[in-house]
Parts: sequence; structure tokens; C-alpha cells
Amino acid sequence: MSRYSLFRWGKTSPEYLMAAYEPDCSGIVFTSCKEDACHYVTIEKACALAKQIRSLHGYEVFIGLVG
Repeated sequence: MSRYSLFRWGKTSPEYLMAAYEPDCSGIVFTSCKEDACHYVTIEKACALAKQIRSLHGYEVFIGLVG
């Protein structure tokens, strides 16, 4: 079954969306470590989240297929 991750382009490489559970954080954190990225089972869920992140936080994110 395919899984999807969200990412944005950093200065030299992709930065992957990961969850943050700290009280002073928006919950949106990016990491260069692909293994730490959040994964989504359906493309529809990944698309919905990408739209929500763009709307709420102004980040332009892309959807990648996880091997």
C-alpha cells in the first residue's frame, strides 16, 4: 500500500513535515530526516492536509510518495 508525506523545499534539500507535541509549538515542524516525517495512507488525506497547512500557516507544501 502506498503512503504519502508532505514536504517543502529548504535551501538545499527537501524538509519533511513532522508532528511536534510541545506546548509552545504550532504542531508544524519540518525536518531534513525523511524517516521522521509523518505519513498518510490516502492521497486524499495528504491533499486535504496540504491545503489546510497552506491556508492556516502559509506554507506551500508538496506531496511525495513514500517507498
